[in-house]
Amino acid sequence: MPQSCAYTHWFRCDRLFRYLRSTLLDNLDGSLKNEVTWVNAFIEPKAKKVKLKRAALQELQELKRTAAQQKKQPEVIDTSAGNARK
Repeated sequence: MPQSCAYTHWFRCDRLFRYLRSTLLDNLDGSLKNEVTWVNAFIEPKAKKVKLKRAALQELQELKRTAAQQKKQPEVIDTSAGNARK
């Protein structure tokens, strides 16, 4: 195979690979969006009907308090390493 044919073949394969990769990523993005929509539509209404036991409610309230406290803590910047830490 002459050198110019090898380059043309490689170029076509590269273009095909890029096109297929882009198409696959678009399809996966759409599929994940559909799955999230389905989960929200199917599971969320049923989850609202579930009655939690007292222990589970207390644990949920504690988790919410912990999450709220973590959000209120200011960001600490470590200048020695050049990285920001929370």
